[in-house]
Amino acid sequence: MTSHQMVSLCVVVYFLMTVSAASSENQYAPEITSYTDKKLFSAGETVSLTCRSRNTGNTQSVLSWHSSRNGVRNITRQVSDGSIQLDILQIPTEYDGMSVTCVETGNLAETQSSITIRVDTWGSWSSWTCSVTCGTGTMSRTRTCTPPSATCSGDASDKQECQRPACCVPRHGQWYNWGSWSSCSVSCGQGTRTRSRTCYGQNACGRPCEGNNSTEEYCNDSVCPGSPDMASLTVFNYSNYADLRCLVAKEFAQKLELLKVTSNGTRITKTLTSRANYVDFRLDTIQCEDAGIYFCRATKGLKIANSTAVQLNIPCYPRRPPGTPTTPDRIEVMEGSGAQYTFTVIAHPVPTIEDISYHTEDTVSSLQKEPVRSDFISGNCQQNTPDLHLVTCSLSITDALRTDDGLYSLKVRNSKGHVNLTFELSVIGTFLYLGIFYCLRVELSNCSFIRFTFFTPFIHALSLLLNYCWVFFLSVLFICFPVSFSLSTSHSCS
Repeated sequence: MTSHQMVSLCVVVYFLMTVSAASSENQYAPEITSYTDKKLFSAGETVSLTCRSRNTGNTQSVLSWHSSRNGVRNITRQVSDGSIQLDILQIPTEYDGMSVTCVETGNLAETQSSITIRVDTWGSWSSWTCSVTCGTGTMSRTRTCTPPSATCSGDASDKQECQRPACCVPRHGQWYNWGSWSSCSVSCGQGTRTRSRTCYGQNACGRPCEGNNSTEEYCNDSVCPGSPDMASLTVFNYSNYADLRCLVAKEFAQKLELLKVTSNGTRITKTLTSRANYVDFRLDTIQCEDAGIYFCRATKGLKIANSTAVQLNIPCYPRRPPGTPTTPDRIEVMEGSGAQYTFTVIAHPVPTIEDISYHTEDTVSSLQKEPVRSDFISGNCQQNTPDLHLVTCSLSITDALRTDDGLYSLKVRNSKGHVNLTFELSVIGTFLYLGIFYCLRVELSNCSFIRFTFFTPFIHALSLLLNYCWVFFLSVLFICFPVSFSLSTSHSCS
């Protein structure tokens, strides 16, 4: 090839490359349009997209559709103007966000355009809400269209009639007139009488009558016949206070005292002076400890008159007296024998002892407990002192076994409530040396079956030795008093 031919070939190649580059730079991406120019569609709608080439001079280009999902139900067809159309049939909600791409493949280059399809959808209906609580009303529910900019077809709310129970028209209670007064409780010496009334007309949604349905008042202030220096005491016990009225003859009123009988003797509770023939002693905010036996004393000069005694009973739930230790009481009993254990509680009426249980662990909070045998522990409570709020309870223990050692719990209950109490039972073996060893090992004050006097210091010293040197003592005993062992030599203690 001549040099002239080589130059001509290079010029042709350069020309073709220049034309190709210019053609590539001037090729445009295809255009995608929908029949309504929208990109948000409703679920179930048929989506129609058209792709057109914008390269008018390139008659050899080919258009094709591609999507980001597989298995899309679609129809692709060629249109007379050279564009292609894509029909996605009854588009479902799960196609929301799907990308559709139109690819144009030419002689020298390939271009493409994409569109993201959004499909609107309704959310779930909310719960029905009725507008009324009784009678006939309207109940409604709502739903939300997504995405927020979508306009789903259909209603965002739904309404229908709802029925509730018939409305109640309040009818409040009203009082009938008071009835007649009852007869006076005593013929003389200050008593009481009562009257009552009845509430009527209240229905299910109405308010009851306000106030009390009965009332009480004092009656018959006349002094009973007899010596003018006789006094009488009447108790009026209300919910949170008590009035005790001391009545004497008119000529015998100067100083009046209210006294309470206790197990430690009589004590003066209150002292009042009056020119009338009676005075009311009020006990405000009565407590269980205020229960007891009361009488009043009238004094005029050197004359003194005591009324008959009356009881003031105040119901209260069982509880231990103030100052009682919180730790469980310890009961010691010899194996095979019995014991009596007494304790005091505050309660009225007199309570009973129930649910005596044995705890299999050394803690009351443990749920591992079991009832005791019926012939082992029994108990009861009695009120036998002038202090009506104090009750003495006792437990009887019979035929104690070594296996009965442990922690026990019981309930002291009356009509107002109950209290849980615990005690520890220690069963001591019947062998004397075990009993002495036990006494030496524990606090001397806990040994109720041995009384130490002169020998106490020596026994206490021996207890310390046993506490710290019991291994040594046992070794010495085995050496000094050997039993039948197969040994060739004997030992002696010096």
